[in-house]
Amino acid sequence: MLASSETRAFLAGLTQGSRLTTDWQLREPQSRHDVRLGFLALQCCETALPYGGTVTFSRDDHWCVTGRAETVNADPDAWDNLDLGLPPRALVASNVQFALLAELTSQEGRPLSADRGKNAVTIRF
Repeated sequence: MLASSETRAFLAGLTQGSRLTTDWQLREPQSRHDVRLGFLALQCCETALPYGGTVTFSRDDHWCVTGRAETVNADPDAWDNLDLGLPPRALVASNVQFALLAELTSQEGRPLSADRGKNAVTIRF
């Protein structure tokens, strides 16, 4: 299990000096596996926020990772296929996180959904 303070500290170091900020709203410790899925979702969101923004992590029955910014540029292939639980059709190094997230959630039988809009992208699992 990872304490919220540990995860927040890691995220702060990860985003230090970048245009991306994070908001870890989870208070309870989370399993390393779930945090890994959350970080894959962060990497997916990061690809859609070319000028920076804020990525928020929350959880009720399911995880919700949302990236918000004035400018969102979400690759339709990667995001539409992620919503279907599939890897991008054109799998390259810059979008491997989409394939990994789809594969890991599929292996566990966890529902996966992805939405992209004008100012936000959201991944739920």
